[in-house]
Amino acid sequence: MLAFNPTSRIINNITTSETKQAKVNRKFIIHQSLSNHQDNQLNFK
Repeated sequence: MLAFNPTSRIINNITTSETKQAKVNRKFIIHQSLSNHQDNQLNFK
C-alpha cells in the first residue's frame, strides 16, 4: 500500500536525492582533504 501513497513516494524521492547529495559532498570533502595533504607534503620537502 505504501507504494501507492503519493506522500510516501515524495518522501522517498527526497531521501534518495539527499543521500545522493551527501555522497557527492563526501567525495568532495575527501578530495579536498587529499589535495590539502599533498600540498602539505610539498611544503615540507
